[in-house]
Amino acid sequence: MPRWLLSLARRFGISARTTRKARKRTFPSPLRIEELEDRLTPSTTLNLTLTGPTYAVPGSNATYVVTLANTDNNNNAAANVILGDGLPSGTTLASQTQVSGPSLSLGTFVGNPYDTIATLPAGSSVTVDIVAALNSSLSNGATLTDTAGALTSTQLSGSSVTSASVTTTVQSQADLAVSLSAPCTALPGANIAWTLTVSNNGPNAAQ
Repeated sequence: MPRWLLSLARRFGISARTTRKARKRTFPSPLRIEELEDRLTPSTTLNLTLTGPTYAVPGSNATYVVTLANTDNNNNAAANVILGDGLPSGTTLASQTQVSGPSLSLGTFVGNPYDTIATLPAGSSVTVDIVAALNSSLSNGATLTDTAGALTSTQLSGSSVTSASVTTTVQSQADLAVSLSAPCTALPGANIAWTLTVSNNGPNAAQ
């Protein structure tokens, strides 16, 4: 400590230890400044969930359910929200329907669902059913991955969950039928012919 500062402190009855403590308390630490900035900048908490079928048949439809909820405890809304879904390879969008929540503007981008809402208030949620049509040429055992994600112009808290994925296994389905026919009567010593027929009623090839 400079001598002049030490002399001034003694003149007013302030010890060196007290002076050091006063100096430390005068200037907030960088960590404290960051905490203050966080309090001044509104943030919100979004949580996204995605569900889908475990198995799906080639040529059929698979329904994925996307829910985005604003679970912020400080009652902060999320602004300029985008809710998107990346459909699995080998599928095409058949339809999308909002089933609950504040009204979304439903749209598509490059064949994938792309939905928006200006404001998602705290405590509210939106749910969309997305129906994907599977190509009939998909191989048995193939894995389909659907991924949903959300964006907002509002700062998000660290506990936010804004993306999710679900996998579906392609399971071919065949309907086999077997029939056997033979003549009602036969002569002694004659040959008898039985006819065995196996047919596949679909929808997929039997392997």
